[in-house]
Amino acid sequence: RYHLVYDTFVNLVPLFLDLLGVLTIAFYVYSSLGTVLFGGYLKTNLDINFSQYGSPSYYVYVNFNDFAQGLYTCVHLLVVNNWLYTVKYSYESKNSNFFTGRCPL
Repeated sequence: RYHLVYDTFVNLVPLFLDLLGVLTIAFYVYSSLGTVLFGGYLKTNLDINFSQYGSPSYYVYVNFNDFAQGLYTCVHLLVVNNWLYTVKYSYESKNSNFFTGRCPL
C-alpha cells in the first residue's frame, strides 16, 4: 500500500542531495565574496532594544563580517520571507559608515 510512496521517496533522495550540494557551493561562494568585500565594515550595535519593535534580536547577525555570519545571512535570506524587515532591522542594528556612503568600496 505504501510501496509507491516509499519508491518515490527513494527516487527523490539523490535529487535532493544534488540540490543540497549546489546550495552549499553557492552559499560558500557568496559568503566568501561577501566577507572579502564587506568584512569588518559593519559594526553591530548590541545595545539596541528589539523588543520595542516586537522582533527577535537575531538581525544583528545578518551581515558578512565573517564567514560564519555570511553563511547565516545566506540561509536567513533563503528561509525568511520578510526581506523588508531583514533590511530594516539589519540597518537599524548597525553603526557603520557603510550605510552613510563613506564605505571605501
